[in-house]
Amino acid sequence: MSDAGAPPPAARVDRKRKLYSYVVRYDNGFAPNPFWGTCTLATCKPEIRKRAQVGDCIVGTGSKSIGLHEHLVFAMFVTETMTYSDYWKDERFSKKKPMAPIRKGNKEACGDNIYCKDQDRWRQRSSFHGEAEIETDTMVDRVLASSDFAYWGCTGPKIPDRFLQAGFSGCRNYRSNSLKHLIDDFVAWFRERGANGRLGAPACWRPLNKSSSGCSFRKRCADH
Repeated sequence: MSDAGAPPPAARVDRKRKLYSYVVRYDNGFAPNPFWGTCTLATCKPEIRKRAQVGDCIVGTGSKSIGLHEHLVFAMFVTETMTYSDYWKDERFSKKKPMAPIRKGNKEACGDNIYCKDQDRWRQRSSFHGEAEIETDTMVDRVLASSDFAYWGCTGPKIPDRFLQAGFSGCRNYRSNSLKHLIDDFVAWFRERGANGRLGAPACWRPLNKSSSGCSFRKRCADH
């Protein structure tokens, strides 16, 4: 089931715009969270959350373990940044507070709006992250949000070779690129596809049949 709608206004274009890319090792709808009309990155990837600015592009690519190597999972143009406190209090993102029970295949359960402060102590709502992840998540008190994004999950397109050669795939930490001609080329390719909003289900919502090809796996997810 798709959440796609009319294309939103384009994110501000900055002459110094950067593109950040990384491998989405666990695509379960939590990080990134592509539901309720906004794609958010509120956990994991503290260095990207620290550095990315409005207008920058974040690209998530699939992992070999789920048959999505060199395929796009999502691309988002940052349209807003905020603190955890602002994210928690903002009514626009109330549906991103996860509801129990926490399980795969349920967008109400995989929300990433999980942190608020009680005096000087972080409180964590029950979610896909537990106490072991609090320190890493909160070392950067910053959430990235986008109303200008496309999230394919397990149905993502193959990334053209020219972008793969530039390092857009295959890095579990992250890579950044500030070459204007390369970023403009990627944005043009992305826009030409006319993709907008949530277009597929998270890859980890479906069990992976090791004997299946990546394409077969993506096809099974396409109508979820």
